Amino acid sequence: MATCSPVRFIQPASTDTPASLGVEPGWYVRHACCSIWFEVLSVHGDWVSCVSRDPKRGKSLVSIGENYSSVNEFCTARPVGLRWIASDRTKSFYDKFFPELDKIQRHTEGATMSNERFEIRKSESVKKPWIVEDTHSERAEDPVIYHFTSKKKAEAFKTMLIAEQAS
Repeated sequence: MATCSPVRFIQPASTDTPASLGVEPGWYVRHACCSIWFEVLSVHGDWVSCVSRDPKRGKSLVSIGENYSSVNEFCTARPVGLRWIASDRTKSFYDKFFPELDKIQRHTEGATMSNERFEIRKSESVKKPWIVEDTHSERAEDPVIYHFTSKKKAEAFKTMLIAEQAS
């Protein structure tokens, strides 16, 4: 029976290499101080080839180091609740620079749709692992997501939003 390993976020030091971190195709990378996660296509020595934000470019090359285009962080699987672009160009958000409305996937595979306006769920973030999402926000725009450090804070915020909605 196969066991699933948890999603890990790895912040490399400037002396690390993709090989020493075990980076492989299918992982996601965040680079150049961008908040978007890009799927890793291949690893070449000290370089990682990943999906480019611009569909005409196809892919980008990034490295670990102390330069502008260097890697900020790796994720071992698709980062749920965060902005990502996969190798097939599907995205978790509306990209105003490269709008591809038919490629937006707001919910992950296996997620069930809820009739509730505001939904609380766990994210993969270490610092703020709880999310409140407005599930009725416009699909063609960025999702409305609020991040919290504890479930109690997220529930209190959701209660306040529901009360505000009712008034």
